[in-house]
Amino acid sequence: MNEVVVIVYWETNSDAEASMRKFMKDTSVVNFVNMIDGSTMKMARYTVK
Repeated sequence: MNEVVVIVYWETNSDAEASMRKFMKDTSVVNFVNMIDGSTMKMARYTVK
């Protein structure tokens, strides 16, 4: 099983939330999204203090 972790740093929680909502619908990444098995994907946010 392959696992990939992508870490993105955002200025605000609002920016992170907007990005997560937009990602799966964004036409610029449609080819990439079509390769994702949604049942195995998890998107999460963590706060670094």
